[in-house]
Amino acid sequence: MELKTFIDVIKKSVNDKVMMGNTLGVKNRIFIKFFLSKVNIWKKDLEKDISHFEIAQLIYDSFEEFRTSEDKQIVKEMELFKRMTGFTENYKFPPLDDISTYDFSGYITTKRDILEAFTNCFTWIRDDEKRSEAKECIKEIEQLFDSQWWTLRYAYRKFVNQVWKKGYHDYISEKLKHDDNVKLKIGKTVVWVYETYAPMLIFSHTKVKDTLSERQQNGFSFRITQEISEDPNGLGFLIQNCRVPLAQALYLLEEAITNWPKAYKKLINKK
Repeated sequence: MELKTFIDVIKKSVNDKVMMGNTLGVKNRIFIKFFLSKVNIWKKDLEKDISHFEIAQLIYDSFEEFRTSEDKQIVKEMELFKRMTGFTENYKFPPLDDISTYDFSGYITTKRDILEAFTNCFTWIRDDEKRSEAKECIKEIEQLFDSQWWTLRYAYRKFVNQVWKKGYHDYISEKLKHDDNVKLKIGKTVVWVYETYAPMLIFSHTKVKDTLSERQQNGFSFRITQEISEDPNGLGFLIQNCRVPLAQALYLLEEAITNWPKAYKKLINKK
C-alpha cells in the first residue's frame, strides 16, 4: 500500500464534516491530527509502496512522540486526549509495547482508542481492495502493540508443556486439597498458585520479598479461570499483568522449565 494512499484516506476522513462530527469524535481526532502533522517528515516515502507493518510502525512512532513531547501545544492536546480516554491529567502513558510499564486495563484502553481512531477513518471506503488493505494495516498496528504479550504467551505454553504437564499439575492439585496457596522454588523462580480471593498463578524471582504484594509487583501473573484439578492441559489461564521487563519474565519461565526435572525428582523422593 502506498503511504500516500493511506494518508489520503485519513485526510479525507478528517476533512469530512459528518465523519468529524459523528464517527470520529473528539478523542479520535486529537491523535489523528497529530499523526497527520508528521506528513512533511515522510515526504520522500509518500510514493513508496510500503508494508502494512511499516505503516503501523509510523503510527507507533507518532504516538511515542505524542506521549513524550514537551512542546506546550502538544502537551495541551495530550492532556485533552487523557481526559477523553478516561485517564487523569497526572497519568503518564508508558511505551505502548512495553508490558512491564503497563497495567493491563490501561494498555487495553489506550490500544482500543488508537485502533478505533484509525478504523473509523476507513469506514467510508467503498473500494474492496483498499478496504482489505486498510484492515491489514489495522491488524499490523494491533500486532505491533501486542508483540510482547504474545511472546510471553508463547513462552508460557512452553512452561505448560514442559512443567505443568510433566508433574507440576498433579503435584499442586494434590496440595490444593489441603491449602489455598502452593509455593514452589524452581531454580531461581518462585511459582506461586494463589487461590484465595482472586485465584492466580504468580512468577517471581527468589530474591523478591516473600509477600503477595511484593511478588505481584516484582513478577508477572496469570488469572486462573478454571478449577486447577480439572485443567491438566493448562488452558485455564489469562495474563493478568507483568511488572518486570519481558526479558526478565522470559528468564523466570526458562529457569522454571530448565530446573523442573531436578526439582520434581526431589519432590517425588520426599513422599
